[in-house]
Amino acid sequence: MLYTEANIKQENEQKRMIRAHKIRLHPTSEQANSLARAAGVARFVWNWLRHEVACVAVGAR
Repeated sequence: MLYTEANIKQENEQKRMIRAHKIRLHPTSEQANSLARAAGVARFVWNWLRHEVACVAVGAR
């Protein structure tokens, strides 16, 4: 295959990866409360796990 500038550009465009999708939600108030609770639980677990890992790394358990 002959590598011209157009061919290289086309190959690069085909290799691009979609890194994110933007979406907009319009939840009901009940759904918004459920989403907020789920986010709060996820944040709590994340912070708890970070603390546990830090304690194990320091050996302060």
